[in-house]
Amino acid sequence: MHDCGMENGCINMADILDKFIAAAKENVASGYYEKIGKAEVKRVSLREKLGDGKFCLICEIKHASPAGEYEMENIDVGKTAQAFLECGADAISVVVEPKIFKGDLGNVAIAKKVRLPVLFKDFVLDERQVEAAAKSGADCMLLVMRVMDREGLDVDAFVEKAHSLGIEVLLECYDANEMERALKTDADIVGINNRDLQTLKVDLNRTQEIMEKFQNIAKPLVSESGVRGGEGVKFLRGTGASGILVGTAIWKAGNLEKKIRELKSAAMGAEATGKNADGVGVGFEGSGVAVSFGKGRFGEFGGTYVSELLMPVLQELDAEFEKAKKDRNFNAQLSYYLSKYAGRKTPLYFAGNLSEKIGMKIYLKREDLLHTGAHKINNAIGQALLAKHMGKKRVIAETGAGQHGVATATAAALLGLKCDVYMGSEDAKRQALNVYRMKLLGANVRIVEAGSCTLKDAVNEALRDYAANFGGTHYVLGSALGPHPYPKIVAHFQSVIGKEAREQILEAEGKLPDCLLACVGGGSNAIGLFGAFLDDKNVDMVGVEAGGEGVKSGKHAARISGDGKLGVLHGTLTYVLENSDGQIRETHSVSAGLDYPAIGPEHAHLHESGRAKYVCVEDREALVGFHLLAKCEGIIPALESAHAIAYLPKLAKELKEGALGAKVAGEDAVVIVNLSGRGDKDVQHVAEIEGEFA
Repeated sequence: MHDCGMENGCINMADILDKFIAAAKENVASGYYEKIGKAEVKRVSLREKLGDGKFCLICEIKHASPAGEYEMENIDVGKTAQAFLECGADAISVVVEPKIFKGDLGNVAIAKKVRLPVLFKDFVLDERQVEAAAKSGADCMLLVMRVMDREGLDVDAFVEKAHSLGIEVLLECYDANEMERALKTDADIVGINNRDLQTLKVDLNRTQEIMEKFQNIAKPLVSESGVRGGEGVKFLRGTGASGILVGTAIWKAGNLEKKIRELKSAAMGAEATGKNADGVGVGFEGSGVAVSFGKGRFGEFGGTYVSELLMPVLQELDAEFEKAKKDRNFNAQLSYYLSKYAGRKTPLYFAGNLSEKIGMKIYLKREDLLHTGAHKINNAIGQALLAKHMGKKRVIAETGAGQHGVATATAAALLGLKCDVYMGSEDAKRQALNVYRMKLLGANVRIVEAGSCTLKDAVNEALRDYAANFGGTHYVLGSALGPHPYPKIVAHFQSVIGKEAREQILEAEGKLPDCLLACVGGGSNAIGLFGAFLDDKNVDMVGVEAGGEGVKSGKHAARISGDGKLGVLHGTLTYVLENSDGQIRETHSVSAGLDYPAIGPEHAHLHESGRAKYVCVEDREALVGFHLLAKCEGIIPALESAHAIAYLPKLAKELKEGALGAKVAGEDAVVIVNLSGRGDKDVQHVAEIEGEFA
């Protein structure tokens, strides 16, 4: 076993290894591994996590060190696993050996509740241990080559047994000979133990030396043992390993969470300082990156990945927002402007013609009827008021479809704030009318020519501005993305959508809807609708992403339903679209508002937890939806909303077939579609696409 925590020369390793093997045999003979019941859990691939292009941190739950360095009698495994998650761990290792390490088989299922991959750690020498690993719910199990050799066991047979039970194998090696044999097996992951089994010295160079002998290792590789701090992490990251496993260093630290953050910050070094150079952190290079993991998490997603310069600014914003939420005067002002100025409550309209055509009851939440034509005004007024509350004189914003830019310019004019709006040149061409509207409202529209000239690049420039001018400026971020506290702030100001819809559907139908449907770019309109129904497990939720020219074409913005990967963009950890080099790639959608390479972190969590389903609709389908609502109901939707409308026929089929789990199907099924905006802004663009102005 690795990372036993022993100091140089304290004991002969051969004796220790014999002791471990003897204990394992006693545990098997005692029936320990046959006492565990089968845990019903969803398995998560550790191999895929390690092969996802980022350097991973596996944190270990280990109750005792065999060398007596520490013994933890009262570890709360559930809270510890949650702390690992919140502090940035990518996976959890659970030592289950009961005699020497004081472990327990039941700890695996407890650790699994946080939905990170879990590694089953033991000295495996009997198939009953493999069966116990599978029953415990573990995603992967450790096999130690030195133990297998000592006992004359067939490694291939154990790997095959594990695979037959649905779990992956991490095969731990110590020297080049073991590695050569390990790479010929079907083990999913290989590991390198940095501890010399004869002298007990730990040498991190062992990982480097072995990897230099085996160029282009096809399997993910984990370096184990010996890491004590950030410098060791940085060194091992530089060897090309896929990740590290750390146990003793965490448990010997006075502050477990602080130690994990230190290790994770070092593990992220490559990504944070240049891997996604035009998007990670604050969106520009050369700033240095601070990482805060304790707040703003939705499961493993979210967090704060920004420059040191912006950390205190965001902390102040978080504190001021929490104060404002409790301030009667602030809330009275917000309520006044939303109702008397913006036009809330918006109707929940029963679309009878559309319902008859599709074959189920369809209600439209009419956010398109708000002042400025979209749901964006809810958040713009809220954040502009917050800016005034904080004493800011200027607001900035980014915009894609132009609706958030118009809403921010409107709120700024209303409240007497100076306003600058960043917009990609490609989007400015598609949304020329909204560019003029922003200028008419007194905003300075700053056209961005960098990158793909779309929403991503507008966010980059807005973040640069914010970092340079935060003293008197507030950044009115328009969607439920970005670094903490922005996803929380935007979700709060948009939550009025779902709260109203819940009351209205109960009044109209006497029950909750069977399904909610909304388009998802960053995700503000969808999270606004979903928020009031999150605890209602019988209410299905579907987010519709932009499929562009098709996922296979690569020209799309389908982060979850397409080929997105876990990554950091604009200060948050979520699903992003990137190329083979790990760079954020260009996206495409007929709708400027959905043309963004990342999705809000709460949506990533809702997907990962299974609470919501995410699908995609291609450009051509969205155009059909655009015409469908116009002809059926006399309502021209924004192209963003048209994606949700276009998915209705497929949704009707899914509900009928029970694919989403809804208990009601056919004409009795009740669906709420969030009509996030009106299509005036898109009419000319659609007409040009369809050749009307050719």
